[in-house]
Amino acid sequence: MSDWKLKYVVGDLVRDAEQFEVICHGSNCFNTMGAGIAVGIRKKFPEAYKIDCETQYGDTKKLGTFTYTKEQTTPVIVNAYTQ
Repeated sequence: MSDWKLKYVVGDLVRDAEQFEVICHGSNCFNTMGAGIAVGIRKKFPEAYKIDCETQYGDTKKLGTFTYTKEQTTPVIVNAYTQ
């Protein structure tokens, strides 16, 4: 069993992002990041959107996969293709 613990935090995840090591958010396969929390992530961490756009638009084979920021970002942003 790992030492991971789930911690619930009330607040603004994008505003307070630097206090986390990794942020993982559900992304669609259409490279938009145009709704929900993705809008704030796209604005604050443009590298996350850049990495997303390097994948093929509308490719449903991305479902269940992910991309992540490779440049130095704090936190690392994970785009999990869930929709």
